[in-house]
Amino acid sequence: PFHTQFMKTRQCSQINAVQSMMRLLVHLHPMPVIDPFLLQSLGGNYNAYNEALSLLESQYVTLKANGYDVDSPSHDLIMAIQQCYEALGDRDVSISISYAISNFVGTKFALSLDMYDLVNESTDAYLSLIDRADGNRADFLPTECEMALWETRWVENHKELSQWAVIDDYASNMEQVRSTKNTNLMLECAWKTNNMEKLKSLCALPSVVASLEEGDPLTKMTEIYLAIHDGNLEQVENLHAQTAQLCLYRWKLLPSVGAGRNTHNSLFQQFQRLVELRETSQIMVETSSHSARRTIPDLKLLLSSWRHRLPNSFERVSEWNDIFLWRFQIFDAIASNFSWTNDQNTIATLHDRPFACISLGRAARKQGLKEVAAFSLKSLTDCAMDVEYAFLKLREQVVNYQYSSVESLKGGLNLVNSTNLSFFDGRQKSEIFRLKAYFLNALKEKPKSNQAYCHAVQICPTYARAWIDWGQLCAVSSFHHSQTFLQQCIRSGAHWSLSFTCY
Repeated sequence: PFHTQFMKTRQCSQINAVQSMMRLLVHLHPMPVIDPFLLQSLGGNYNAYNEALSLLESQYVTLKANGYDVDSPSHDLIMAIQQCYEALGDRDVSISISYAISNFVGTKFALSLDMYDLVNESTDAYLSLIDRADGNRADFLPTECEMALWETRWVENHKELSQWAVIDDYASNMEQVRSTKNTNLMLECAWKTNNMEKLKSLCALPSVVASLEEGDPLTKMTEIYLAIHDGNLEQVENLHAQTAQLCLYRWKLLPSVGAGRNTHNSLFQQFQRLVELRETSQIMVETSSHSARRTIPDLKLLLSSWRHRLPNSFERVSEWNDIFLWRFQIFDAIASNFSWTNDQNTIATLHDRPFACISLGRAARKQGLKEVAAFSLKSLTDCAMDVEYAFLKLREQVVNYQYSSVESLKGGLNLVNSTNLSFFDGRQKSEIFRLKAYFLNALKEKPKSNQAYCHAVQICPTYARAWIDWGQLCAVSSFHHSQTFLQQCIRSGAHWSLSFTCY
C-alpha cells in the first residue's frame, strides 16, 4: 500500500512528536490496539494518515483472523479506515470499501456503476434504491448507514450532472424533515446558483460560524463571494489572505506531494479559486471605474490568463464547475455594468463566455455527460460571438450526437444539413462535411458518406482529418462487397487503392 511505501522512503522532512510516536507504534510486534476514532483524529490533525492507516489495517487483519465481524457498516474500525482513505483522496478505495460492507445487491450494482464513472446509470440506480426504501416495504429495510451512502452518492452524482437546483431542494428538504444541518451543501448550492440572499442567511447560522472558527477554508471562501457581490472590494484582500493561510495550514497536515495519491487535488483547486477571486475583485474595481466614466476597459490580458488556467481534461466535471460557474457570474456582472452601451460586440470583448461554455461542454462530452454538454452550449444562444466561436459551438453540438442511438444520429445529421455554411472558411466547411459523412456512415448510407468525404477534401485539400477518415471508410468498405470471388477481389483492390491514396 501507498502508506507503507511512504514510511519506508521517509519523504517528510518535518516530523512532529505525534507522528514520530505513531511510527514507533507501527514497528511494535504485536501492534497495540488503539481506539479507531483516536487514530483517525490523530492522522488528520498531525499529518499521520499513513501511520494511522497502518495501525488501523493491522487491527482489521487481526480481528478478522480471530473471527470478529469487522465488515459491518456499523463497526468503527472499517468506517475509520474508509474515512482516512477519503481524506487522502482515494475515491476508488473508499467506494470499494462501501461495496465490501454493503448488504444489498442493488447497492453493489450501483457502486460498481459509480466506480466506472457511469454517472447517469449509477444515479438512476441510487434513486431506485431510495424510492424502494421510502416505500416502507417489509422485504426491503436498509440500515441507516446504507441509506446515508445512497443519498451521499446520489448528491455527488448530481454535482457531476450540474443539477444544482435539484441538490438545493434536496438539502433544504433534508434540513426540514430530519432537523439536521447540511450547511456545507447548502452554502455550495447557494453561491453556485447565484442565490446571494440565501448565502447571507446561511452565513449567520451558528453551525457556519463554528465552521469558520474551526478554520474551514471553503466556508471562509463564501465570505469572499459575499464581499465581491456586495461591492465591499476593500475587504477582499484581507479575506483572501486569511483564507490562503487556512489552505496552507491544511496543506501542512497532508503527506508530501510525491506520496502517490490525489491528496492535494482539492487544495490545488482551492488555491486556483482563491487566485481568481482576487483577480475578480480587481476586475470589478476596474470595470466600475470605467463604467462611471463611460469608457471601455481592456481586460484581454486577464481573460487570456483565465483561458489558459483550466482544469485537466480528465478531471471531473464538478471540478470544472467550481471554476466556470463563478466565471459565468462575473461575466454577467461585467455585462450588467456596461448595459448603457447597446453594442453587443463591444460587451462581448469584455468577457470570455463563449470560450468558457465551449470548453466546459467539451470536457463534459468527453466524460460521457452529454446532457451537461448540451446545457452548457445552449446557454450561448443569445450571446454575441465571432465566427470562430460560432463554428466551435456548432461543432460541439454536432459531435455531441455521435456514438448514440439511431434517433440521435438522425438529429445530428439534420443539424448539419440545416447549417448555413456561408460564414465559414474552407477548413471549417470541410469539417462540417466530414461530420456529415460520419453520420451517413453510422446510418448505413455508405455511398452518400463516400460522397460527403469527397466534398470535404475538395473544399479543403489540406484538411488531413477528412483524408484519414475517408481512407478508413474505404478500407472498411473493401470487406463488404459482392458474393463472387472475382468481383470481390476487383472491388476490394479498388477500395484499397483509394484508401492508400487518402493516406
